[in-house]
Amino acid sequence: MQLLSILSKLNTDAPTPPVAAVNELVEWISTGKLSENELGSCWHLTSQLLKKYPNHTQVLKPLVLEFMGVCITHHSIRLGPILWKEFLKFASSDWQGNEDLESRIKVLVQLTKEGRDVTGIQDEIGAVLVSWLQEIVLDCSQLSSSMLLLAFITNIFKFSRLHLNTENVVQLLALTCKILEKKTDDQIISAALQL
Repeated sequence: MQLLSILSKLNTDAPTPPVAAVNELVEWISTGKLSENELGSCWHLTSQLLKKYPNHTQVLKPLVLEFMGVCITHHSIRLGPILWKEFLKFASSDWQGNEDLESRIKVLVQLTKEGRDVTGIQDEIGAVLVSWLQEIVLDCSQLSSSMLLLAFITNIFKFSRLHLNTENVVQLLALTCKILEKKTDDQIISAALQL
């Protein structure tokens, strides 16, 4: 199926969101080659679905995260700095508590090559990590999210620590201490001690 046909399905005024069209787009992007402009157009239409269908965010947000993951996996070279910032902004804002936190962390891990390259988002990354770690401290029930985030922060410290300001580092370490106080799981304690 051609990209224009899929995009026309996304740009609809139907009363329900075009979930099937988003799935088609994700499939197409994983196999097709797109330019930076085409990726930008796809992102614009996909992200606008959340504004167009505010009562369907529970269904749409995971699809948009999946779209982002596929774009990063298959087209990271062509994303460009604007889309990188847009992806970070989407993954880090306008969420209720720790809604889809694990998926958002995975997108950021992909976006930064597991913390090795924060180019383009270096000014925002510290605040995002602090915010997410605060969510983990508040809800200690998410073992996999906790493990993933702590491993990611460890990589950020190893490879990109120069991009974190002192205030963010202090906050991250203080929050890690709170996790050590609250958690009893050996894996979490071990991951937290890696920092």
